[in-house]
Amino acid sequence: MSSTNYLRSYESRKSKQNSFFKKIKLKFFGVPDLPQYFFQWIQTKYFAHNKNIKYICDLGCGRCTFFPHDYKNYQDWVFHGLDIGNNLEEQLAQRDIKLFLGDLNKEIPLNKNKYDVIICSNLIEHLNQPENLIRNIYEILSPGGIALVLTPDIKTWGYRFYNDYTHVRPYTLKSLSTIFNVFGFEVLYAESNNIYQSIVKKYHETKKSFLSFLMFSFFFLIKKIINRNTDIEILVKKPYQN
Repeated sequence: MSSTNYLRSYESRKSKQNSFFKKIKLKFFGVPDLPQYFFQWIQTKYFAHNKNIKYICDLGCGRCTFFPHDYKNYQDWVFHGLDIGNNLEEQLAQRDIKLFLGDLNKEIPLNKNKYDVIICSNLIEHLNQPENLIRNIYEILSPGGIALVLTPDIKTWGYRFYNDYTHVRPYTLKSLSTIFNVFGFEVLYAESNNIYQSIVKKYHETKKSFLSFLMFSFFFLIKKIINRNTDIEILVKKPYQN
């Protein structure tokens, strides 16, 4: 199987799995789309009252899984995605997502100081020189803007990290926090979670429903036991300019 077909097959399997769990969550727990409470969590917890989310960009976006599928519920937000090559432009446009093409190892075709939130999920571990990516993130974030970066935690993945032959550079919580500090970011939040732990935490902090939290936590506790691999989740902020 070619590498392209392998990646397409992998994405298809993950998409079906995510769709199944999404239906379960919506049916039994009334959990909204991930973007709704994820961005509300950032707005409530980390943005000042005089700064609201408007422009959001997903770097290395692929299918833009962090963005909502029903864009009509998010008219106040503008969604952009950037990828080195993506044949999903028409599909993304149907979700009101504007796609840009660019190489994150070079200067990218996005306006500087524009974006309030940047998502960079499972990308940095594929780069031999992450400094270019981090520099680009800093340049296109607005002052006070926030970036979320996700990458496998080598402490829990171990040698399985290299089962994906495109992985070239592993990270720990310390090493990832350090490299963002070096480039002038303020680290707001850094933890090693699996996606289910992360969702539980953000959902509870957004909704503040104790009963929903207990039910949701119980459901995902099973997944936590089965899936011990965790990702580093780091939230960094570009300082306001003097």
